[in-house]
Amino acid sequence: MATGKVGESAGVMKVEILLNEKVEEDLRIPLFFAGNARRGPVDPELCTSEGLTKNPKEIQEFDYVLGAELAIIPGGENVASFPLCLVNDELYEEPEEILVQIGKLRGDVERGNFVTRSIIIQDDEPLPTVTFEIARRDLYKGISNITAHISPISGVKTDIPLKFAGTAKERKDFRFVDGATIEIYPYTEKGTVEIEVIQDEVPLYATRTLIIEMEDNSVLNADVGKISKQVNTIIGAQEMKDCSGINRFLRENEAFSSFELNASKSRCILSLPSSFLFLSGGASISKEVEVQLSSFLNEIRNRYELEGDAIRVDGHTDDVPLSKKGRYKNNWELSTVRATNVAALMMEKVGFNPERIAISGYADTRPKTSYVSENGNRKSGRELQKARKANRRVELIFTRPTKKERTRKFFPEPNAG
Repeated sequence: MATGKVGESAGVMKVEILLNEKVEEDLRIPLFFAGNARRGPVDPELCTSEGLTKNPKEIQEFDYVLGAELAIIPGGENVASFPLCLVNDELYEEPEEILVQIGKLRGDVERGNFVTRSIIIQDDEPLPTVTFEIARRDLYKGISNITAHISPISGVKTDIPLKFAGTAKERKDFRFVDGATIEIYPYTEKGTVEIEVIQDEVPLYATRTLIIEMEDNSVLNADVGKISKQVNTIIGAQEMKDCSGINRFLRENEAFSSFELNASKSRCILSLPSSFLFLSGGASISKEVEVQLSSFLNEIRNRYELEGDAIRVDGHTDDVPLSKKGRYKNNWELSTVRATNVAALMMEKVGFNPERIAISGYADTRPKTSYVSENGNRKSGRELQKARKANRRVELIFTRPTKKERTRKFFPEPNAG
């Protein structure tokens, strides 16, 4: 007989073994213990009917300690008891089970119907708390760690899902290597997730803010501590291609305010809206636009920062299929012809070197603005029209030429004479 559930702080529980009648002489009853509770040593001096006589560190890793593995019913009696001492380790744990089983008996005594009893140890410790170690951190290119600490340590696994905010964009400025959940394993003090900082589009000394927070309502097996938010700054370490001349010209000329310029470490990407260049569904450049565009391209053609650059002219359309009665079969053809006509103007009217120009058409496969909202639904109405307008464009991509490799001479020139 034993209480089915017992609190860890109870210290000791009395387990009794009953016979249906008294025995004539001492009966020795072997006991076996199983279950997921961690069993400690058998020590009658350590575990008594009053509980543990001492609590040394070496037993803190166990859940219970025994005074004996053998119960003795004295002659003339029909009951025996033994103490089962509980170790209060002040560690948050899930309920644990002890299976107590009566072994094979000798003599004329048979085992009854109830030879196994399950005892559940109920943990009475409060949930531990988790907190970030550092409130602010500067991140550069490569792998960085986001670390959470738990106090006190726990006997169960703790999951801490993360959410993020700020100006940094996932998969553009950073990405989580193995997911955005910190896992703290049992009996450990902290857990870490790796975050990769992507610097391809972050200029030298420019910054992006990355705020990482714990998902308070989704943290498993712990409470959120005082510091549940970590503010990080991604600092640009890439030397960017110089596009300042084009940028300055665009700022000073309102006629080209619809042009968009972006820079990366190796490219200047100039986006020309189709609404400026062409009529809807068409690819011909009008005389008026040709004059304006030629004037603009003449301004940038000989700028030092673009000297020797390879130039790619890419055509892009929206996702609306073309009419079967139209001049072009599909958006692939339309985007390619548009890019070709812009490139032809650059070479024939402005004087760009044809050897440095390449032409591509991508139809609607590379949208600049997504057709899907942040909630995962497809855009509609004004939002959809705005996205389609942004995606109808021709891009001029000026790419820094590959540096020539230097050849090292392993053998000196022969001396003259």
